[in-house]
Amino acid sequence: MIQTLKYWLGINLNCKEAHQFLTDYVENALDEDLKWRFEQHMRLCRNCRVYLAQYKAVIALLHDTAPPKPQPELVAHTLSFLKNELNKPTS
Repeated sequence: MIQTLKYWLGINLNCKEAHQFLTDYVENALDEDLKWRFEQHMRLCRNCRVYLAQYKAVIALLHDTAPPKPQPELVAHTLSFLKNELNKPTS
């Protein structure tokens, strides 16, 4: 019955297809037609709504987490390497 309703409403995205558009949806990069179909699928599919909520939560956590500071030895080694590479004569 849900599939028939989705067909008549023009919502022809299945769950797998909807998942392919998660990043574009969150970044507001979908065209209006696809965005509408994606949102209609989300309204009808509880599992995809939960998945989208989890996806957004992970993104929020990543944005709130400070990147780790590199070890001083790694910084010194990288700077030394770059200095040596930049001072090499070019052929």
